[in-house]
Amino acid sequence: MKTTLSKILITTIISPALILLTVSPAMAVVAQPTTTTNTKNPDASINTDAGNCLHVISVRTDGRNGFATHLTKMNAASSNRQEKIATDKIAADKKLTTARANAKKQFEDKIAKLLTKTGLTDVQKQAIETYKTDMELAKTNREFAVDKARADYRSALSAAILEQQTALSNAAITYQESFEKAFAVATADCAKVTDMSTVKTAIQTAKKDFKASIDKIKISDKIKQLASTRDSAIQAANETFAKQASSFTETLKTALGE
Repeated sequence: MKTTLSKILITTIISPALILLTVSPAMAVVAQPTTTTNTKNPDASINTDAGNCLHVISVRTDGRNGFATHLTKMNAASSNRQEKIATDKIAADKKLTTARANAKKQFEDKIAKLLTKTGLTDVQKQAIETYKTDMELAKTNREFAVDKARADYRSALSAAILEQQTALSNAAITYQESFEKAFAVATADCAKVTDMSTVKTAIQTAKKDFKASIDKIKISDKIKQLASTRDSAIQAANETFAKQASSFTETLKTALGE
């Protein structure tokens, strides 16, 4: 049951917290008494063998339980991480939508105020309308570029997280398989086992390999690069808009005789 639970839990892992995984039960194994035969009571060896087997099973069970517990915690952390990403996305979209709506209203108010100036000629009124059209097109182009940069970032981020999730899941499954394989041998030969040094070595190796896998699939640097690419694209869009707005404004001022 625990093994099945572990495999189910593994499939949803995305958190780097996997590195916290420990197998202290296997590390803490102590040597067990050897199987001996009492010449006066030959059946006494059965009790000793049973003690060895019970010890192996107990350590294996503790290891499985610990593994499942860690996976549960890591899945909870992963769920929280995904929830935060979704929440941040909603908040960012709402903030941007509000900012754009406010900017649109301010611009429209500005145009309306210009058109109410007394003594405007038809040419000047047309210049204001042309300014309005040019500015709105420039703003639309900027918004398109900004939205594309943000969408590309989010798409790449989702892909990176999915890739990490798959790699982490595979690493966890490999670790679990190594754990089960080591204990399968120990359980099968529990009557002959005098200590757990072989199992301990196998688990330590599996843990080392697991950590090495984790170190290779960290995506913090990749996320920073994706964010930098997004920010650069947004900055470029803003700079282009600023230059266009400055040019349109100068043209309008000339038309209005300012």
